[in-house]
Amino acid sequence: MNSWGRLIKQKTIEVYRYPNNGFTYNEYGELVTPTPERLEIQGSYPQRVKANKLLTLPENVQSRETIRLFTKEKLRMAREGDSGFLSDTVVHDDDEWEVVRCEPKLVGHLNHYDVIACRKQIAPDNKVTESRDAYND
Repeated sequence: MNSWGRLIKQKTIEVYRYPNNGFTYNEYGELVTPTPERLEIQGSYPQRVKANKLLTLPENVQSRETIRLFTKEKLRMAREGDSGFLSDTVVHDDDEWEVVRCEPKLVGHLNHYDVIACRKQIAPDNKVTESRDAYND
């Protein structure tokens, strides 16, 4: 086990990632999201985001419920454009959390990523839910 694993209490975090180029549009011009793939990464236990960190987020995120975690793997935030992709979805306490920030923290032998995720809407698009059900069967 590396030194990061000995110093930080870790757990397995369930993450769903959408493919880079799987976007299609229906006849109304609405985005049809592809089925995400499941990843299991090691990270810290999710914790509450402090007020000073919330102020650095965009206004539309500041009012939403957020969590913060630290991981060794980089998680993806949404990227716009032709080569864009949807953000990763973290599952914690049976809620889906959308990654809104992933910053590298370079501290020598303890390099990691500081991740902030916002809880997704109550009525999900069912893509992650369907994928979770398929992996649990």
